[in-house]
Amino acid sequence: MGFQAVRISDITDYAGLGKGTFYLHFGEKRDLLLACFRSVIETVEAGAAEYEAAHLDYFSRVAHRTRSAIDPAGHWRNIDSFLRVYAYARDDEIAAVAREVHATLARLGVAELTEAIRVGVVREIDPDLGGLTIAGMTEVLAWRLRRDSSYDADDILGFIKDVQERMFGWPSGADDECARAAVIVDAAGRLGDVVRSTLPLPWPPDEDVETRERIIRAAVDLLLEVGYHGLRVDDLIARAGIGKGTFYHYFESKRDLLFAYFHVVVEQVQRSEALIEETGLDHLERVAFRMRSWLEPGTQWNRVVTFIRIQANSADPEIATAAWEAYRCIFQPIERDFEGAQRTGVVRECDAELAAVALAAMEEVLGWRIDQDEIYDPAAVISFMADTYCRVFLQ
Repeated sequence: MGFQAVRISDITDYAGLGKGTFYLHFGEKRDLLLACFRSVIETVEAGAAEYEAAHLDYFSRVAHRTRSAIDPAGHWRNIDSFLRVYAYARDDEIAAVAREVHATLARLGVAELTEAIRVGVVREIDPDLGGLTIAGMTEVLAWRLRRDSSYDADDILGFIKDVQERMFGWPSGADDECARAAVIVDAAGRLGDVVRSTLPLPWPPDEDVETRERIIRAAVDLLLEVGYHGLRVDDLIARAGIGKGTFYHYFESKRDLLFAYFHVVVEQVQRSEALIEETGLDHLERVAFRMRSWLEPGTQWNRVVTFIRIQANSADPEIATAAWEAYRCIFQPIERDFEGAQRTGVVRECDAELAAVALAAMEEVLGWRIDQDEIYDPAAVISFMADTYCRVFLQ
């Protein structure tokens, strides 16, 4: 439902309490959101202490967290996405606390992975990017599990375990993998101009842009800033520089606009994929093209994908279906490439859809990581992703 959409009466009904009881503890739902954020830190730190007391090794800890993350009845569904979304909140305090919570969770993961590297359980790897990659893949695959009955929990757990072992292990063909990773990195550099030709134009648009497109492009920015339920038509028309009558000439409601937004995303993906076909890129070049596209500065593509996944959980069946179809359009070209590479022996045998969703998840969360500070530039992250891809998926 999200913060903007939820009402205090929804909260009290769900908790089986009266409104008076709510206001004894919280002045408004904003206070509750901040308290929820802080409780996440307390819960995770308590869990880490339990693992320490039980002397669990690194992979056992990760296995426990993974199982909790994919448990449909658990409390950790979408928590990483939720924190990443609210790190961009207009409310400075909410944004700061969301970033603080996410950073705290990341520090715990980095500390554990760093220790695992020190004692030789895990190969040398960037612990920040490595931990974030596994966390992101886990959350998005757990989200995929809840979409339909195509997969069960054991399918997802087995896939994630396999990815972890290949990503963190000590493979015998490391030199060959490094060479192929270098091919991906080189291709990502060479394809920069081609990638930029497929990217959406920046806001504000030129004066000659058709009015309907201007409205949609204004909505792209605003939906990422405030979310669907937080979007007001008055804010949208102010951003687009139009009158309210003009908005309603093109769209019946903001719900209608949301469907148009999904369509624009699908069209952008289709343009990129058509260019990939026209250019005749081989498998590794296609991998490089998509990595570069997702991480290109200024596109906000990681936020767009997160937004679409969140809308796929909407209580409105039509919105949920349209968002899911938009997301399918994002990962299905990766899946088709993966299947083709499996037939030619370039890629190992594994579930192509899960691999495609996992790759999209990796690019989503690492794109977000780049946005947060200047520690990592896109080139460094592409190098990490290329190495991970080769170790995890190539023959």
